[in-house]
Amino acid sequence: MELILLGHIIGDFYVQTDKLAEKKKNSIKYMLIHCLIYTIVVGIGFYELSREIVKTLIILGLIFLSHLIIDLIKRKCNKKVVKYEYIIFLIDQVIHIMILLLIVYIAKLQINNNLMLDALNMKTCVVVASAVLVCWKPASIFVSLVFKIIPETIEQVGQTMKANKKAETEGIKIGSWIGILEREIIFILGLMGQFGAIGFVLTAKSLARFKQLESKSFAEKYLVGTLLSAFIAIVCIVICKFYIQGI
Repeated sequence: MELILLGHIIGDFYVQTDKLAEKKKNSIKYMLIHCLIYTIVVGIGFYELSREIVKTLIILGLIFLSHLIIDLIKRKCNKKVVKYEYIIFLIDQVIHIMILLLIVYIAKLQINNNLMLDALNMKTCVVVASAVLVCWKPASIFVSLVFKIIPETIEQVGQTMKANKKAETEGIKIGSWIGILEREIIFILGLMGQFGAIGFVLTAKSLARFKQLESKSFAEKYLVGTLLSAFIAIVCIVICKFYIQGI
């Protein structure tokens, strides 16, 4: 199952480019392209589990149809309930993962002893790799969706004027990369058991933004982003720790 979850993360976030993600919002053609690519990526994991071509093809058909239906429903929901995109995002991911789990259960797929993933250390590597990938793009998307519901102040509106549009875009990109590095460093330090060092990471980030923190609106948004990023990284650490101890 670890391999299937890794395939889901790669197929739904990393193989899907930002351009494709934007185009599929208004085009069924690009929606079908995304679903096909996703199905192929996840299908590799299912084939490794079943090693049966016919069974794998049936499973791929189910994955393609279910993913397409869910994404179409998600697109309609996002258009009607723009304010709660981050909740729709979470529900969408939960449903996708539940369907994959259900398919594994119904198909009674088990890892054969001859397969490489049967080695415990390899399973651990897959889980850790999945957590690293979650802390990267999926977490960035979720944080950006949460930021959308934070009300804009007069000060923020002024900053979005056309004259400052380029600087604002660059600031968002830099902020996104800072958040990614923050989550990845916290995750690595957490796995190493160096929880005290996590405080230094957050302190260094705060020092870099010290002047901007004088603005109340920026300070509130900064705090939301920092705490949310740290929370996601800590959840990934806890899951990995429990999994490693469990095996």
